[in-house]
Amino acid sequence: MITRRTVALVAGLLVLALVVPSCVWVHDTSSSYKGSKGRESLPPPPPAGVAAAVTQPPVQQVGGHLFSAYYPGASTVNLAGTFNSWNPESIPMIEAEGDGIWTVVVYVLPGRHEYKYSINGGAKWVADAANNNYVTDPYGGRNSVLIVPSPVEPLESEETEATGEVE
Repeated sequence: MITRRTVALVAGLLVLALVVPSCVWVHDTSSSYKGSKGRESLPPPPPAGVAAAVTQPPVQQVGGHLFSAYYPGASTVNLAGTFNSWNPESIPMIEAEGDGIWTVVVYVLPGRHEYKYSINGGAKWVADAANNNYVTDPYGGRNSVLIVPSPVEPLESEETEATGEVE
């Protein structure tokens, strides 16, 4: 299904992203994070407050919402939530600049959605540290919450001839 939408653009930065759900991702076997027996383990968590300082809650922009997570040293970070049936692999994020900030732009339908980040193939699930909207999950942790409002339809108006006069 192809959806076409016309929107007014605001001057500034325009970020476009293409999300291809059928991509095959290869595990990086050169990861420097190894457990005591050579098995993969999780990288250390970021210092308290750092994640919230360098990322932001989801931001609506052209093409969807920009999600960002700070997790340096992770081999993969994926977005999962009610909008994709909590699939930990269907929305991979990208660390484009090697700075530990993982991003993805996703079109999310209007409504209330819960989400988390899936780190290293689901080895760890973390709530969005930059988002203060959350609920308790069934396991005693937190799910971040994103509320996407329904779009406002423009009012229909009768076409009138422009005369420059105000009625």
